[in-house]
Amino acid sequence: ERLRKAAEGRRVKLEESAKRHQLSREVNELESWINEKEAVASSEELGKDLEHVEVLKKKFDDFQKDLAANETRVSDVNSMARRLLDEGHSEAPAIVEQTEELNSRWGTLQDLADKRKTNLDGAHEIQQFNRDADETKAWI
Repeated sequence: ERLRKAAEGRRVKLEESAKRHQLSREVNELESWINEKEAVASSEELGKDLEHVEVLKKKFDDFQKDLAANETRVSDVNSMARRLLDEGHSEAPAIVEQTEELNSRWGTLQDLADKRKTNLDGAHEIQQFNRDADETKAWI
């Protein structure tokens, strides 16, 4: 009987460890992806003419689609962490810390993306104005 209880305790610990490892793997993959995307979102290149700005905006639109697609991954990781916490996982403080860090980095990436979009939209307006002004000067 004592042996069976010990084996059951060990099985529970192994399952708990496997779930924790899966969560950590998912968080690490997302953090790596966020690192890559922060470089794109924090770019300050605004283009030297209207065509260049439009190319940058197209690339940024693709970036935003990628960002939206990965939002579900962040939600899934948060759900997985919540389940582990609800189950009373023995590493609850570490899980909370890990998911809070991920959510903070995700929020920072979204803020950078919003700023980049605003900057590109502004650059597009300026370049469009310059193009219109040049055309008007040529017409006059």
